[in-house]
Amino acid sequence: GRLEKKLEFIRLDIQELKREMEALEENISTKKSEVASAEEEKRSAESELGVLQEELALRRSEIDSKRHLLTDLKVEMNGYAEKLSSVMREKEALQREIAGLRKKETALGEEIQQNLVAVRQKTDGSAGLEERLKGAVSAAETLRQRVSEKREVLRSDREGMLEDEEALKRERLEIERLGREAHEKEVIKAELLLKISGLVEGIREKYQTEIADTDIDVPESVEEDRLRVAELKEKIQAMGHVNLGSLDEYRELKERHEFLTGQHEDIVQSINELQEAIARINRTTRRRLREAFDMLNRKFGEVFRLLFGGGSAELRLTDEADILESGIDIIVQPPGKRLQNLNLLSGGEKALAALSLLFAGFLLKPTPLCILDEADAPLDENNTERFKAMIKDLSVNIQFIVITHNRITMEAADYLYGITMEEPGVSKVLSMEFV
Repeated sequence: GRLEKKLEFIRLDIQELKREMEALEENISTKKSEVASAEEEKRSAESELGVLQEELALRRSEIDSKRHLLTDLKVEMNGYAEKLSSVMREKEALQREIAGLRKKETALGEEIQQNLVAVRQKTDGSAGLEERLKGAVSAAETLRQRVSEKREVLRSDREGMLEDEEALKRERLEIERLGREAHEKEVIKAELLLKISGLVEGIREKYQTEIADTDIDVPESVEEDRLRVAELKEKIQAMGHVNLGSLDEYRELKERHEFLTGQHEDIVQSINELQEAIARINRTTRRRLREAFDMLNRKFGEVFRLLFGGGSAELRLTDEADILESGIDIIVQPPGKRLQNLNLLSGGEKALAALSLLFAGFLLKPTPLCILDEADAPLDENNTERFKAMIKDLSVNIQFIVITHNRITMEAADYLYGITMEEPGVSKVLSMEFV
């Protein structure tokens, strides 16, 4: 970069010397014609011609030395071109690697967006995501406790109900068994009654006697069976109707609990994934911001020394521990002055320091177009020359539109447009092309 600038300055000097040589040769021709026309002025003209010839020889020797220097610079530039080619190959390899990393970054960004969309859907698009999630987690925890309590109650009720159903089933089986036995005994009883009736009729006919007046012992087992049947019927009536809907209610509560548990787990998982993505993005952002800040800081110091002709400048973070939330202080030291904050400089120094930071950014990442509105107004002549040279160098990759009243800055323009008012209230545009 410096060699190219130096080479450009040498070329400008050579062009200036050529123009001076042409002017000197024209002056010599004029002097010679004056000698031919005026013999009296010959001696003075010859004397002046000798001086001009000496100056011309001196200029020519300077041109020769400049040419030798230009040749040396070209040789040196060829060496640097080889190095640049090697650097460009390394750059291409790094660019391919960066492209791969950018693809990964894009994939991660899409994954983050998907996670964000999922979290927004699950939290009904709440603006206060963290508070809503906390509320949801708290509500889910409370609901989980309530469901757990309900589940315990249902389990105990179900166990009691199962025990009651088992007992009821046993009682029903017992009743059915006893019913069958009672039916069988009723059948036996009916058969016996028929037999007894036949016997009574036979005794009445045969013996002329009423057997109803005779005491007959009833077996104890039949009476106990009757008591047992009566007791079981009373127990069944005391149990009342069985609540068969409790099983459906238990199933509904169980399904609700499983659904809320799944929602709670999804929310917790989304929170963890989102926090991991945010942490990963913050780490990448801090690393890249630190790299960009360091590169800009170094380039700012270089451009500052170039525009000020010396001195030093640097950017400082107000909070080194948290670069994402930190501010930036601009500390500069113009040549011959002490180190101080940008706010303590004069207007011209502030403008030139700001331009140094702007041009440093352009050198790191050129922009297609830059518009400067009287940025050179506070600058003196020497600083304006440096400003002009910097714009000329940067115009290789950046198109500048400069609004200025300074003639020195206008010298760097390829196209010049002027606004004039020949008549009051009527503006006219004048243009001039220098390329």
